[in-house]
Amino acid sequence: EEANVAVGQLLLVLKVCGNFKSTYFDYKAKVASECPQNQWSIQNGALFARLDCFIERSHDILDLTKTIIQFSKLAKVEIGGTKGSTLTSTIQQIKDDFQRSVDAVKDLKY
Repeated sequence: EEANVAVGQLLLVLKVCGNFKSTYFDYKAKVASECPQNQWSIQNGALFARLDCFIERSHDILDLTKTIIQFSKLAKVEIGGTKGSTLTSTIQQIKDDFQRSVDAVKDLKY
């Protein structure tokens, strides 16, 4: 539940950042066409360096959050058949190992 909310919020953050950059480029192009003698001369890389890093980190966190959602679905997996219990316990072990790794990341101090 918490991860699903986080995915929605991260998608909103990425949309807002994308709209911000898009609006900037729209107005930069408008200025270039309407006032060619007074164009904006700032370098895009210098202007958006921190925002681009933030967007990249947000994408990373979004990928991690989606992976957490996928691994949480493993809690409900029950495999039948002659080797079903062995496979089910292996899947649960994978899920538990992943959860411990996620918890270790959550406990990191910055």
